[in-house]
Amino acid sequence: MEAKDSARRWQAIQVRHLEALRAIAKERSFHEAAFRLGYVQSAISSQLAQLEAVAGVRLIDRASGTARVELTAAGELLLRHTDEILARLEAAQADLDSLTARHANIVRVAGLDLLPPHWVAQSLTLVRDRCPLARIHMVESPRQRDGRTGHDDADLTILGVDVVAAERTTLLYRDPPVLLAPRMPDLPKTSSLITADALRRLQPIVPRSDQELCDHLEAIGVKPHPAIKPGTAATAEAMVSAGIGHAVAYQSQLSNSSATTTVVGLGHLLPSHALAVTTSEAAADRPAVRTVKEALRETCAVHVAEPPDSELPARAA
Repeated sequence: MEAKDSARRWQAIQVRHLEALRAIAKERSFHEAAFRLGYVQSAISSQLAQLEAVAGVRLIDRASGTARVELTAAGELLLRHTDEILARLEAAQADLDSLTARHANIVRVAGLDLLPPHWVAQSLTLVRDRCPLARIHMVESPRQRDGRTGHDDADLTILGVDVVAAERTTLLYRDPPVLLAPRMPDLPKTSSLITADALRRLQPIVPRSDQELCDHLEAIGVKPHPAIKPGTAATAEAMVSAGIGHAVAYQSQLSNSSATTTVVGLGHLLPSHALAVTTSEAAADRPAVRTVKEALRETCAVHVAEPPDSELPARAA
């Protein structure tokens, strides 16, 4: 029973009691110890008295006629443990502060896979240069969450502008649809002459991976070529360059248009493919999140711009 009472008594010790003992040991004065900790002297005296009551022994010798104080043998012994206890607490605080800082620099992004891989790489390079401590964590693509305006586990979510709510949202780009054709003298030079009927007769090649574009074409009565269905826009572009046919793709998908092809805008017939990035309310004020969002916006602006409805300049590789 006595051991249990003693244990309960020692549980009453508070960190401020140990800090008072350490300050007194360093300053050898109640007055200076109080000044060091920002207390009045009576508060330091009270804290030490509570510590001595718990310990059951005197910890300080108070010599009469002098302001100087000395630790007793028991005080010296407890001070060694005090230094170790307070050092461990300070280490714990530093570890937790570091953990909080690391979490503040982790930016969880949903939908990065909606961007071309080299755009993602360029964005991450910008982030690394501007915020070296930032860490990007990719989370589940929002394409699997119909009708959602964000992602529960993401700080930033990349989605089509027809899905994303306007609040805390930045447009990343509008990627216009274009017609890629073999360069021939009789090809119209302005897209205003490219009608839906003319496009229908061309039976354009469309990458089979681009279902969104196929849906938009079918909405205006244009069916892609029934036999030629390349897997990527790059293959479709190569076919056009070889004179096999015409292709419809989004501007950003063109990688190496040459002197043998002509690119004509189709913005008057088909909607642009547009993506935006939305920020979760909880992450809106974090510097690392703002840095990543701005890097994504700048990278997309370099690669895509809404063109006029006329012949577009050939894109460099």
